[in-house]
Amino acid sequence: MDYPELNSYLEYVDKIYNVFENPDMIILDEVNSEYYYIQGEDLLRITTNGDFVSLYPGAGSNRVTNALDTGGLIWEK
Repeated sequence: MDYPELNSYLEYVDKIYNVFENPDMIILDEVNSEYYYIQGEDLLRITTNGDFVSLYPGAGSNRVTNALDTGGLIWEK
């Protein structure tokens, strides 16, 4: 529902891989043990052990802001 332009689950999976392989920035959220891959407005959440959590348009969310405030920026384009 977050991406009404996508027509199938495979398109969603392609979007996940695209964000993972081409992020604008990567943030470590130590509190939640997650990495945040951000591309535009998209937020890809991956656990620190590599498990997929979710992908949605949430780059401006409080979750990301809080992680940035605690110094979690790992990489930026």
